[in-house]
Amino acid sequence: MIVGMFVLSGIVISNFVEWNNAADALRTVSLITLPVEVLGAALVLIGRWTYGGWKRRAPLRWVSAQIFLTIGVLTVAALGVMLLLLIIAGVGPQDRSDAASLGLGVLAGLAIVLVGVLIRPRIERRAYKKT
Repeated sequence: MIVGMFVLSGIVISNFVEWNNAADALRTVSLITLPVEVLGAALVLIGRWTYGGWKRRAPLRWVSAQIFLTIGVLTVAALGVMLLLLIIAGVGPQDRSDAASLGLGVLAGLAIVLVGVLIRPRIERRAYKKT
């Protein structure tokens, strides 16, 4: 669900948004996709907690962590580029709310990356003794 809504929002934004109403369109797309993305993330975390995925060598936990990392990195990259382009173009008084929204989006993407790092299983390394 998370990946699908992320891709769908990217398609809608890139194909159907006109420049003069971009802020309203981005707000609408984010309001539609955010509940589904939060629900998908919650289902992943609840599933891992329910089925004992907090063990060290849990393969589904590894997959869950990779999904969180991928979504977080893509979010940071996309919104970071948009913020950078907005800064390069010049942030005027009318663009401050857009810049703040993009900055908060980048921070949210970094938080998603942090969750992915924290739920990643630890690799057990054995120290072999010389005999």
